[in-house]
Amino acid sequence: MKEAGFPHFADRSHSGDSNLWCREFESGLLDDPEWFPVPEDLYTWTSAAPPERPEKVVIDFAGGRPVALDGKPAGLCELIGALNLRAGRYGLGRYSGLEHIDSGEKVLEVREMPAACLLLHAYRQLESATVPAETMREKLSLEQAWTREAIEGRWFGSLRAAAQAFVMSVAERVTGRITYRLDRTGMTVLSVEARDPLYIRDRDAWERDTARSSCHFSTA
Repeated sequence: MKEAGFPHFADRSHSGDSNLWCREFESGLLDDPEWFPVPEDLYTWTSAAPPERPEKVVIDFAGGRPVALDGKPAGLCELIGALNLRAGRYGLGRYSGLEHIDSGEKVLEVREMPAACLLLHAYRQLESATVPAETMREKLSLEQAWTREAIEGRWFGSLRAAAQAFVMSVAERVTGRITYRLDRTGMTVLSVEARDPLYIRDRDAWERDTARSSCHFSTA
């Protein structure tokens, strides 16, 4: 690196990138997937020592988009910034994994993305409450297609556009509110409230009504 004119990179312990969603680091002391204890000082958004006091977080979605935090409307950038701080305090959103490269091999990457961790989990909870199971099954493969097309540089291709149209169509049903408790054990869902739910709120009553209906049809 010195010979290439970048002397300040010569003694680096790792390389990294960051954006609104994610901090990612790799290489150097993180080269070998068979042994990579990550120094705590590499993490800046997430803490290994969560607060003693639990915290409640309420996230509202409209048409698949997060639109409010704790009942207060918030733009996406504002919401992500706030959750990076709040979820990060409890150590949420630390990941490591093997990234595929063009030559077929895989390399180790370590990430921290606390807001994404909470928002993606919340979306899945609300999606499960509002979208039929068979639609969700089909969406899984199209999500992967969208991701692959975007990562591999085919953003303007027809497959990315078609996959996105399907995903956005499904997202129109995903409206409601998810409430979490954040504590030293991680995140716990306290409440799922959907605008147009598919879930049953009184299972015992539903089972009694179903049994009565079955008896009625069997004797008719």
